[in-house]
Amino acid sequence: MPDRLGSPMYNSMWQLRRDGWSNLEEASSRLVERGVENSSATSLLNRVRELLAMLEPMEYYWGFSSRRRFQQVQRLLAGGDLGRFTRLVSDINRSLVHETFRRGAALVS
Repeated sequence: MPDRLGSPMYNSMWQLRRDGWSNLEEASSRLVERGVENSSATSLLNRVRELLAMLEPMEYYWGFSSRRRFQQVQRLLAGGDLGRFTRLVSDINRSLVHETFRRGAALVS
């Protein structure tokens, strides 16, 4: 049975979270590339917000990227700073994928 994101049900919250960050990075990058004045901007922005809403309850249970960092992501989007928002999302996603946060690598703001 598909979930609301259109993919199979997950048997791991970790995998759902990882896919969520990956999808968020992709959607936010496309939003920046196409620009907010593009006709598809509303749908991309809705997708970004949907992904953030899906990730929010999970992010309070993981040590990385931290509640503070997740709130910073939300503030950047709410403030319209799409460039910094996308860079931070990309940094977080890259750290999750490569597990660099486990080696003490600092996250660039």
